[in-house]
Amino acid sequence: MFEYLKAESEPVSSVGQLCIEAGINERTLERAVRAKFDCTVQSLLRRLRMHEARRRLLLTDRQNSSVTEIAYELGFYDCGRFAGDYRRQFGELPSHTLKIPKAGAIEPLFAW
Repeated sequence: MFEYLKAESEPVSSVGQLCIEAGINERTLERAVRAKFDCTVQSLLRRLRMHEARRRLLLTDRQNSSVTEIAYELGFYDCGRFAGDYRRQFGELPSHTLKIPKAGAIEPLFAW
């Protein structure tokens, strides 16, 4: 699973897709993720996508992109829910993150 996640340029949003690509049973994957990260596979995938959203918001030029575009690209289709979850996780709204002066390169959450 970790090798597959490393090789993917975009975060995976489907547990079924991940199991097929990793070649393991869904229950086996669930137990391994719970043991290592103390959460469900779906929760881990969501966390990875949320961190990727933050990375993109920090790197993108707000003139050329929007919070909505970035959210949709990563599979977050309810922008209000995305904004609320983002604020709970990072302590600020995604629109505020987008306004932060741009930094250099920002590594993904799980840079293997």
